[in-house]
Amino acid sequence: MNSHPLLTVFTGTKAMFIKLVPLVLEFEKRGWPYRIIDTGQHAKLVAHIIEQFGLRKPGLSLTPEQEGVSTLGGGLRWMLRLLSFVFRSRSRLQAELFQGKSGICFVHGDTMSTLLSCLIAKRAGQKVAHVEAGLRSRNYLHPFPEEIVRVLVMRMADYLFAPSKTAFENLEKMGLRNKSYLLSGNTNIDTMRLSLARPAPTLPELPEKYALATIHRVETLYSRKRLRLVVDTLVNAQKTMPVVFIQHPPTVKRLKAYRLDTVLDNAGILPLSLLNHSGFVNLLKNAEFVITDGGSIQEETFYLGVPCLLLRRNTEREEGLGENVLLSKLDGNIIQKFLDAPEVYRRVDSSETAINPSEEIADIIGKFCIPPSTIN
Repeated sequence: MNSHPLLTVFTGTKAMFIKLVPLVLEFEKRGWPYRIIDTGQHAKLVAHIIEQFGLRKPGLSLTPEQEGVSTLGGGLRWMLRLLSFVFRSRSRLQAELFQGKSGICFVHGDTMSTLLSCLIAKRAGQKVAHVEAGLRSRNYLHPFPEEIVRVLVMRMADYLFAPSKTAFENLEKMGLRNKSYLLSGNTNIDTMRLSLARPAPTLPELPEKYALATIHRVETLYSRKRLRLVVDTLVNAQKTMPVVFIQHPPTVKRLKAYRLDTVLDNAGILPLSLLNHSGFVNLLKNAEFVITDGGSIQEETFYLGVPCLLLRRNTEREEGLGENVLLSKLDGNIIQKFLDAPEVYRRVDSSETAINPSEEIADIIGKFCIPPSTIN
């Protein structure tokens, strides 16, 4: 490239953008011009993250009229809106979204925002860098649609950044070795360190010792049977340890729809609204154990060494498995095994490990894609 390429960071879900924050900060540190495009999937939450980390506001929102997707119907309308961009001409997309320039678009993970952002970028003739590439469950239905999204995006992307040796080997098996780069870890650890280094926010008064729970995945929320299993697990855990349940807005809606909210209330489980990332990580770090269905939280508990019960059939992430994380497979006996002795899964906190995956990504992009005169 003869001139500085346009660096575009696509945001979508809260978890997706949280892991891209340290990369954006690397761009700022190096003086590289960039812009953020928000798909609107979690628009309100993304705005809070931008404020928390002092980032610039998105240069463009693809769905400016909404605060985020919280229902299946709203999600369908949101997807159709973004798909309309894919059917526009290349010249129109370049002019409207990318200032008429060629460049590199950064997408993360395996959400619908990841896939739709990749399709829009490729349609506009942009290069695509996929952060957290190479994760595989090898089951297209579990998790769905994440496994399908990952495979499609990895095939389309021009640069693949693998967070582990296993992820890198998965890319090699897919025949994608020539565009893959092995990192020292997940960018999630960079974000955690940023959040833990900030002054601890004021949190609600909590028991001295507590278990932390958070559930948000679509396949959990829209299955009465699975959500009932979650509720029964939390009620069971509450018998020996106070449970603090951080609830996403969609989680609150589904609990009420299935009339399970009263079960939690009667058991004395403490509900909490969403916290900013710094508040959440501090809460996570001090928990006796964690119950979740979230992959990112699985990673965070691994770095912090906190015992974690993962309420999923399988996981594409290797962090913590066989150590601090027990994959439940939604099996009652496995769940009870964890609840009987969660302390045996405690490990040493490794969040201060001297790795910086976001810096590594920027180094690679700088070496191959940024003109030498613009590298600080």
